[in-house]
Amino acid sequence: MRKVIFISMIVNLSWATDNTIDLDILLNNNNQKDKIDRFIEDSYLSNTIKGVANSQTAPLSFDSTLSRSISKPLSGFEYEIGFSKELKVGNVQELEQKSTILSSEATKIEQQKRFILLNNTIKNLYNQYCLDREYQNYFRINYNEFDALYQKKKIAYELGEISKRELIQIKLKKDELSIDFANFSTRVNDEKVMLLSFGNFDIENQLNCYDMTPIDGNIEANQEQFSLSKKAYEKIVESNQVSIKRYYKKFDKIELSTHYTKEIDRDVYSIGVSIPLNISSKKYEYKRASLMNQISAIQSNQELFIQKSLLKIKELKLKLKRIYKDIVQKKSNIENYEASLLPLEQKSYNYGESSVVEYLLAKQNIMRYKEKLLEKKRDYYQILFSLYTIMEKR
Repeated sequence: MRKVIFISMIVNLSWATDNTIDLDILLNNNNQKDKIDRFIEDSYLSNTIKGVANSQTAPLSFDSTLSRSISKPLSGFEYEIGFSKELKVGNVQELEQKSTILSSEATKIEQQKRFILLNNTIKNLYNQYCLDREYQNYFRINYNEFDALYQKKKIAYELGEISKRELIQIKLKKDELSIDFANFSTRVNDEKVMLLSFGNFDIENQLNCYDMTPIDGNIEANQEQFSLSKKAYEKIVESNQVSIKRYYKKFDKIELSTHYTKEIDRDVYSIGVSIPLNISSKKYEYKRASLMNQISAIQSNQELFIQKSLLKIKELKLKLKRIYKDIVQKKSNIENYEASLLPLEQKSYNYGESSVVEYLLAKQNIMRYKEKLLEKKRDYYQILFSLYTIMEKR
């Protein structure tokens, strides 16, 4: 009993402190947010730089040969040295870089969904904690009432007014409640520690729970539904379209070369130009066809993703409506029980018309009803924030 009273005092003192943290503070000071941001930015820069590097031309090439002539009467060594360099013509390199940057931006936008998942995870944990803390307070009050009853019955037993069997029954039930309350308090404290760890807050800080998400039968519509997915899709399509434009170039690069040849009886200087004739090959035609089919595949995949997501959203919304109705019904049942049946049970017990065990069973029933209501509310928040994650709602 002393353990439970001590825990209760700690709970009351902690709630009384002004050093409280609301949900917005928790979200804004989340230390994982910066890590995700650095990861996304570094990945974006890595992909962009890699693409720009791939669009660069090959380095200047140096060639040399050494030969020996054995013809008579002239005999001796001959050698040749030369340089060659490939150059991209027009805006080919610019188009290749633009395509790479757009692809990197698409990946970056897609990865920003991590922020949505993280925020909704924290919101869910926050609301779950606040629900449990509210029930913990009810649990504490109920236990204190039970403990007070036990103390009275203990005196009654010492006066010979009740049997030892009846006192033991009450004590066993009190001890059971004490264990349950301690376990539940540990659960609430663990949830609090987990939430505070997101922002490296001190354990003395408290969560105020005044900004819980309302439990409502009408789910708020998201005007920017799938906004990140749509933006990423548009970027990747644009990237492929730029690549298609690049492969329409019939004249996209040249290779310049210069050589010096030292022969036995003369010096030879030469300059060369090499121009690939793309019209003589279907390579670029096939590349364009591949990219066009890739755009079509991306579009089909995007439509499939939206369709599956909408079905999942509809399913979760229906679940939420069912749970909401169940919550409303359970709250109504509890209110009726507390307003009508429980007072009658208490009056019957006070007049000696029912035993203490019957009265305790009535109290236990109301606790079970409230515990079921708590679990329904927890289910509601779990589904709600899963729904928001799919909808890409922050």
